[in-house]
Amino acid sequence: MRDGRTMKLLNAFAYVDRDGTRWVAPKGSSIDGASIPKALWWSGGPYEGDYREASVVHDVYCAEAPKTATWRAVHRMFYEAMMTSGVAKTRALIMYGAVYRHGPRWPDPTPPGVPAVPPAPKTGTPLEDDVKRIESLVTMGEVDSPEEIEALPLSIPPE
Repeated sequence: MRDGRTMKLLNAFAYVDRDGTRWVAPKGSSIDGASIPKALWWSGGPYEGDYREASVVHDVYCAEAPKTATWRAVHRMFYEAMMTSGVAKTRALIMYGAVYRHGPRWPDPTPPGVPAVPPAPKTGTPLEDDVKRIESLVTMGEVDSPEEIEALPLSIPPE
C-alpha cells in the first residue's frame, strides 16, 4: 500500500493451534507488521524471517473489530505459531514477552447483554531496556515459558 509498510493479503492464510482452533487471516486483510516491535528489529523486520506467518495472523487479530478472541489468547497464539514455524524457543519467548507486556490489549469479548470487564491496564511502550532485560532472563535460563513471562512484574528491575 502507499505508506510502504502496510500490506494487503492477496489470499487467506490460517494457523491451526494445538487445540484445533483455526486462526484465519482473511483475504484482503491489511497488516502493518506491528507484531514485531521496533525494539526487536535487530532480529529482522516484520516481513522477514521464520516468524513472518505468525506475525501476519497476530496482526490481523490485533486489528480486527469486533474482537473475537481475548488479547491473551491472541498473544499466546503468536508464540505457538512462532514455535510451529521453527523459531528458536529463546527468540520466540523474547518476542512473546514484548507483545505480552507491550502489545495491544482490549476488553474480553462478551455475549450481548453482558457487561464487559475492562482489561488490566497496559503500562509503557516497547522499551528497548525492557526487551533487553527479557532477553537476558530468557537466555540465562531464568525464564523458560510463556507462563513465566506472564508472571513477570510489569516493571522488571534492572540487572
